Amino acid sequence: MSVKGLQKFVRGTKALFVAERSELELLGDVYIVGDDKIVAKWREVACFNIPLRPKTYFTGNITLTLGKDNLIVNYLEQWDLTIPEILATARPSF
Repeated sequence: MSVKGLQKFVRGTKALFVAERSELELLGDVYIVGDDKIVAKWREVACFNIPLRPKTYFTGNITLTLGKDNLIVNYLEQWDLTIPEILATARPSF
């Protein structure tokens, strides 16, 4: 899924997850790759903002690409499981 614009990304994330029941943890070091990329591995506990507030756990990595002004121009998130695999592990958290 591609989202253009920071405000749209933030709105979508806030609508999808219950913040006070979700967590994100960096796993290991954050790496600088070349002159314009930052790469990190993470683990997420995600509580979805739908009935029964299902919660699931998964890992992935993020690649941030920097522009010439050193601001982030691209955010790529890759999950270690497919969406169906993640949803299959979700359990109600009430």
